Amino acid sequence: MILITGIMGHIGFSTSINFAKKKYQVLGVYNQNINKEYLKILKKHNVKIIKNNLLNKNLIRNVILKNKVKACIFCSGVTHDSVAKVNPAKTINSNIIGLLNLLEIQKEKKLKKLIYLSTGSVFQEIKSSKKISENTIPTPKSLYAGTKRVGEILVQNFKNEFKTNCCVIRVSWVYGPPILVKKFNPQRGPIPYILNQIINNRKNIIRFKGGNFKASFTYIDDVCNFIYYIFNKRNFDLKIYQLGSGKNNSNYEVGKILSKILNKKIIFNKDVKPWSNDSVIRGPIYQQKVEKGFKIKYNLSKGLSSYYSWMKSKKTKI
Repeated sequence: MILITGIMGHIGFSTSINFAKKKYQVLGVYNQNINKEYLKILKKHNVKIIKNNLLNKNLIRNVILKNKVKACIFCSGVTHDSVAKVNPAKTINSNIIGLLNLLEIQKEKKLKKLIYLSTGSVFQEIKSSKKISENTIPTPKSLYAGTKRVGEILVQNFKNEFKTNCCVIRVSWVYGPPILVKKFNPQRGPIPYILNQIINNRKNIIRFKGGNFKASFTYIDDVCNFIYYIFNKRNFDLKIYQLGSGKNNSNYEVGKILSKILNKKIIFNKDVKPWSNDSVIRGPIYQQKVEKGFKIKYNLSKGLSSYYSWMKSKKTKI
């Protein structure tokens, strides 16, 4: 049995479905919010679901023992500065304390593996466009980036001092199903908003803000497949793994690809806002030590095409 936390979040939900399809038994944990559509799909895939905020170590230990959980993929957490800055206590509890409890439980030999999902935002003050490897020293500045970096340090500390089999996976600007947005949401990045506006706008010329904004966009299927690949290592030989194409793309490039797919003219202004209001444009992350058994399948063009097809489908099945 695998414990996946943050099952009502984008990566937690998608990772749970991915493992369930591969015949793993999955126990999903959520805290407060529950998505009824997600719940229906999870139950269809026989994913067991419980509510737990991970702050009570004894309670979560009992859950692990009762369900014979052998591994954990930690996808919980406040996932963007726009949310973190107005909820400091929630951010610290979600991004640090819950993780610490699970690491302590792993130290007791209750878990064989633990993967912590982190973010390229820990490189917040690196404003160069150069590629960022897993060996680059992080420079967090905000509450969000700072708490995610503390989570990374905790994992590294437990791996070094207690020889636990744990690691960090950093991802960047994840997009794709089943995310749907009807209004501006910086947490989700520009792609879901732009696609939604295009699908619901029948004009031949469409205008957006923030053409100069750049990010290392990563399609959700690549994220799920990378987590699965790393998970199936017997031992995590690195403390930190990074998933990234090593390339940034601008919203101008997003617009150009979608113009070709949709046969519509998409125009951006030259600003970086509103996408940069709580985010910093930094160099793209990549992994210096290449994982020979894994390849990114979705470049921006293929990812946008797949995401658009999913959004257009009225009978989408995950």
